[in-house]
Amino acid sequence: LVVGDLSLRGGGPFARHGSEHQDGREVDIWPVTNNGRPEPTNVFAPNYSRELTTELIKIIHQVNPRAAVYFDDPALVSDGLVRATLDHNNHMHVTLLP
Repeated sequence: LVVGDLSLRGGGPFARHGSEHQDGREVDIWPVTNNGRPEPTNVFAPNYSRELTTELIKIIHQVNPRAAVYFDDPALVSDGLVRATLDHNNHMHVTLLP
């Protein structure tokens, strides 16, 4: 599991996002791979695991029911698990709401 940009300073393997990540409630997470290795992937890559990524998203919502997950996997968008953004197919952007 690769997580970055959890603080106001940014961090991890993710590039800065401009106006995002301003108050410390936002986190970026790589989608889960199907080979058990923490490596980059996207919704079109052969190493992307929709099943494991779905499990992770459900855990996020279980821990914080108001969390907003932005990720451009059409199947997960149509299931209502995530919100589409048109530029997040290689990482999930999670906003943790109080």
